[in-house]
Order: sequence, then C-alpha cells, then structure tokens
Amino acid sequence: MNVAIVLMKYNPYGGYERQAALITETLVERGDAVTVFAGDWKGGPIETAKGLKGSLVFHKVPVVRLSSWLKVLTFALRSRREIENSSTGFDVIVAFDRTLKMDIYRAGNACHKEWLAYRKRHNDFMDRVSVSTNMLHRVINTIEESIFKGVNRGDIKVVVLSKSGKEQIERFYTVGEKPDSFVIIPPAINLKRLSGNSRPRKKVRDELGIKESTLVLLHVGSGFKIKGLKSTVGALAELVKRGVDVKLIVAGQDKKETARLKTLCLKLKVSERVRFLGGVTDVVSLYGAADIFVLPSNFETFGIVFMEALYMGLPVIAGRGAGAAALIEEALKSGKKIGKVVDVPAAPSVLAESILEVAKAERAFERSGVIELEK
Repeated sequence: MNVAIVLMKYNPYGGYERQAALITETLVERGDAVTVFAGDWKGGPIETAKGLKGSLVFHKVPVVRLSSWLKVLTFALRSRREIENSSTGFDVIVAFDRTLKMDIYRAGNACHKEWLAYRKRHNDFMDRVSVSTNMLHRVINTIEESIFKGVNRGDIKVVVLSKSGKEQIERFYTVGEKPDSFVIIPPAINLKRLSGNSRPRKKVRDELGIKESTLVLLHVGSGFKIKGLKSTVGALAELVKRGVDVKLIVAGQDKKETARLKTLCLKLKVSERVRFLGGVTDVVSLYGAADIFVLPSNFETFGIVFMEALYMGLPVIAGRGAGAAALIEEALKSGKKIGKVVDVPAAPSVLAESILEVAKAERAFERSGVIELEK
C-alpha cells in the first residue's frame, strides 16, 4: 500500500509528531511504501526505518516562515500541490495537521474554535484583543471549515483521540450523521521506546542533584500554560511550606512560559527545587527517577504522557481538561489506585493536597519523613 503522511513538522518532543513517527515506522515495518510530506524533520523514523520491509521517503514541503499564519497557510496550500504533483499514486493520505488534501484527518487538536472559546472564558481582555487581530486564527478556522465540509460530504474520515474531541467538533461544525465519519482512537504508546534500557534511578537523580529521600514530581510536555505548570509550581511551593522535601522536574519546550515560570519560582523561593530541562529524548529515565507524574492540564485533547507514566508505574495527577482524564476516572471508580483527577485551573493548595494524598497512598513519603510530619 502507498501511504502519504502529512504534517507541518516533526521533532522528537511533540506528542502528535511522535505519533506520526510511530505510525510511519509501523507501516514501513509491515512492508508499506510511505511518503512523509513535511515542512521540517528533525530525527525520527527516517533513521530507524532503515532495513525494514517497506520504503520511506521524506518529501520537504516549502513554506513561508515570515509569520505564523503565513507558515500555516503556505503549508496547507503547498502540501496539497506537492501531493497532487507527486508521481506516486497514493492509496490513502493521512493528515496530522490542518491541510487541504487528505482521506483521513487525525484531529489531534480536535477543534481550534473550542480552544479559542476556552481562551475567551479564561484569559484577560488583552488576550481577547490579540486573538481577534491575529490572522493565524482566521487561517486555521478557514482550513478547518474546509476539512469538516469534506467530512460532511463523506470525503474525509476523522480520527479523534477521545469522546470529548468529537463533541468539540460537533459543537462548531455540521459533520453529517454517517456512523463511520468519526473513529475514536486514543494515541498509541510506543512500547519499544518505553521498554528500552533506561538509566538507573540513582544515576539520573545524582545527575540532577536530587537525593533518593526527596519526593520527585515530574511534568512532561510542551505548552506549559495550557498544561497547568503554573499550578504545579504553586503546589510545590505549598508543599515546601509544609516541610516536604520535594523537587519538580520539567521536561518540555516553551520559551516564553519558561521565562515567566522561572520568575515565579524566584518569587515563591523555589528556584532551586525546579529543574527546567527543555526537550528531552530520554524521557524513560525521567519516569524512572520520579515518584509522581503531575500534569493538571487545563485543555488537552488527550494526553499520551499520562498513559506513558502509568505504563512506567507512576501514579498520575491529571487535570480534568485532558481527554485522558475520563479514562483515568473510570479506572479510579473501578478501584484502581492509579492517582487522582483534579478540577482546572487547579488551585495550588488543592493540587498540593492531592499530591500529599497520592504520595501517602503510594507510601512515597516514607523516605522523606513526611508521613511522620503529618501525624
């Protein structure tokens, strides 16, 4: 089978990019011919797919990078042209980004209008002015409208990551009543990646300057604002006030928010307790070094990192804004003690209490003496 995979960029840190890479490698491994149309590619299955049964070709899509809206628009237009001009007859075209040529649309971010509605409810006046004057949002909404008109005609199938993702789209678009228009497929976990050789827990902690007796919280993911990292930093400060020996590891990229959060850490006097690592390829070792995975997401279609953390044996504290929170709540109701789901935006004091509760259940505080402190 000849398959085209379309996405704006690939990097080893983004969630949807890693999903595209995993699907690409799986297709090549089973013997399919895959062409990846992307504006940028950094690492990934280009190398790992060598020697497998199928074939993999990377086709660079030229984009104009003068502004964010021009980049999105030119990628949508040029990727369509590149696919139509390709000599390869594709059996199926799978788009991981908003573009104009596809058979299957993996709506990893569900619906942009839902995201704008969220910002209108929660952000200030200046943010609303920014949204109304930024051409990027108009471009994205226009491309989405084209996609969902195709869904309504029956030309395009949509893969959403959760039930909430489908509901978001249906709130803003008419997509017809065909039962096969939507398929709910949660993100896949790369078991080979998670089962690979991770570095010993003590070695990783030593490299980070963290004692074995310290309670370690872990955040994995870029887009710090929507993933509630400010709340996590605030909760960390609350725990420190209560005498807890605790540190926070942050893996992910967000240049603007990193600067703001570092300023917050200084204000709360917890700078020495937070490690901003940026993009990390060896996330597996971080899962092994941590005690609790904390991600109080305000808005997230799913959140594959929750499933990864659970697979690696970590209890998770999830924000109700993540699509994965519904699955976690179902597991909790069935009696599985895997963590906690918190309302968002999470108040730091409430989040701190949740961390204490989960830690006690996991006996993660036995080494740091916090159980004795709480008596």
